[in-house]
Amino acid sequence: MLIPPKSQDISFEEFLRELPADYHEMAYEFKAFTRSRKIKSPAQLLQVVMIYCGLDNILRETAGVFTLQEERITDTAIHKRLKACEPWLKVLLMNLLPAAKSVSTSLRLLVVDGSSLQGPGTKGSDYRLHLALDLVSMSLHEIQVTGADKGESLSHYNFAKGDVVMTDRGYNHPATLLDLNAQEVHVLLRLLPTAMPLYFRQTGQSACEPLPELRLNIADYLRKATNDIVSMPVWLFSKGRSCLGMIHAQRLPPEAAAEAAPLSAGRQPERTDPSTGYFIFSRLAHSLHYRTGRGYGGFDRRRIVSNSLASRAGF
Repeated sequence: MLIPPKSQDISFEEFLRELPADYHEMAYEFKAFTRSRKIKSPAQLLQVVMIYCGLDNILRETAGVFTLQEERITDTAIHKRLKACEPWLKVLLMNLLPAAKSVSTSLRLLVVDGSSLQGPGTKGSDYRLHLALDLVSMSLHEIQVTGADKGESLSHYNFAKGDVVMTDRGYNHPATLLDLNAQEVHVLLRLLPTAMPLYFRQTGQSACEPLPELRLNIADYLRKATNDIVSMPVWLFSKGRSCLGMIHAQRLPPEAAAEAAPLSAGRQPERTDPSTGYFIFSRLAHSLHYRTGRGYGGFDRRRIVSNSLASRAGF
């Protein structure tokens, strides 16, 4: 358990000076702080927030730290005070962070990931946490808690028509992607080629022909490529259903390829090939490629894909 310094410590005083001058009044306005009881002031409430969030203590540890430094308080009381802080903290952050550019699109850009949770004394996973983050508003869109037997899947979430969903390669489930395609939900994900039955898509082709000679071997295709960035139109086909897709691959720089080589030893060649780069499967239609690239403050589409997915910077 990490015990922070007393409130008179200069580091916390410097932190308070970075806040808006009216942070104290805002705490009353948004009902985060209503009266002085065990927590005496908005500044002291902020210190409790930092003990919990900044030092990553659990509620019981946060209550213990406060009890050691001030007076006895329960973890239930800490939880109630922290829960009331949400509107106040959001406004403080909006004042501290750079102003966001206006969004000129109706598309909702969501990043999805999951995590395993363990209870005290257990050896395996007890629960799975499934999160969807709105990348434009930087707010939680959806959260689901399931048993450990429920793996990562986009079927856990409630998406709406037109949503753009970004995921890592744990979500390479063809049936789920085809279901979302029927709902007009668009998915970008880091590709796991061995899990995805992909076929070459010819120019002007209106239906998928799942012929063996058209099945895409991505590793072989990319080894023959001469460009550093390669895009391939494909069909995703599974059990009689299909949808349009695009694969985007970017070659690793020599230093990164050398570092990745030992990590890829023993894996199937299609999964990791340090000489070719990371594989991205995008099920966005061509018209949506443009809208996504231009709609969010002028983001470049390739930069979004490579930074947020291949590098996992958004998870």
